Amino acid sequence: MSLTKLGPPEAGFIWSRLVLQSSELLRATSLGKAAVDDLVSACAECAHRLTDCHSTLARLSAYRLRVLDDWSRNGKRVTPLVHLEPVRPDAERFLYEAKNCLRDATAFLRYGFGLPVDEASSFGGLAKREKDAVKLLLPVVGEAHDLIRFLRSNQPWLSELIAMRNAVEHPGGRSGRLITDNFVFPANGQVSRPQWYRDQSPPSLLIEEAAELFGLLLMFCEELMAYVAKHHAASPHLRVTEDPAARGTELPRRFHIVFDVPSAPE
Repeated sequence: MSLTKLGPPEAGFIWSRLVLQSSELLRATSLGKAAVDDLVSACAECAHRLTDCHSTLARLSAYRLRVLDDWSRNGKRVTPLVHLEPVRPDAERFLYEAKNCLRDATAFLRYGFGLPVDEASSFGGLAKREKDAVKLLLPVVGEAHDLIRFLRSNQPWLSELIAMRNAVEHPGGRSGRLITDNFVFPANGQVSRPQWYRDQSPPSLLIEEAAELFGLLLMFCEELMAYVAKHHAASPHLRVTEDPAARGTELPRRFHIVFDVPSAPE
């Protein structure tokens, strides 16, 4: 028996949603043990990445509270603000883990649908045809499949997330450069919060957008796994259902497997 530290207690919902929930969904499929083990391992890798994103967000949020509290309590004067820290390292760390989470999630398509994908850009519509998830899935599931619509609907934010990380890895390339701005305290007293943007796009609030991206990533990974479970259901009477109240929350469970037998006609 071995013990593994999964992450901080406040991130337990990530492991519950990605690892425990996925294990239960996969138990009701026709996939072999090797494929199930590989999928659960991929879920654990994604959970590790998202736990790191969550911790980075917690640091950034605590920093924001300290600065705004000082700014408010000290009559909106700049001099007492002793907590000003660079935000760029945490911004880059968040993007690094987020992009790697997407890369790890390609395993869901490899083991669930047999697709030869292994890079984050496969999800964003940015990869070459032989690595593009949607193009490779079309002959497998068909144009009308819900999974095709799901992947296409997520491409806009996925492609921008990938481009932001690429702007860090390859500054000045096709994705441009990532710019991060810390708190700004103008003379009129209207404090400007940390922002980030590529030099090819308008700025947005760094901490708020990173929090939104974290939630989208968690939901994307668990929904992708739900599609795998649905595609390989061990019986036509097994159905994956969602608890809508769990969407966008830190509840420990969102999807369930139910036994759905049609009622006899009256």
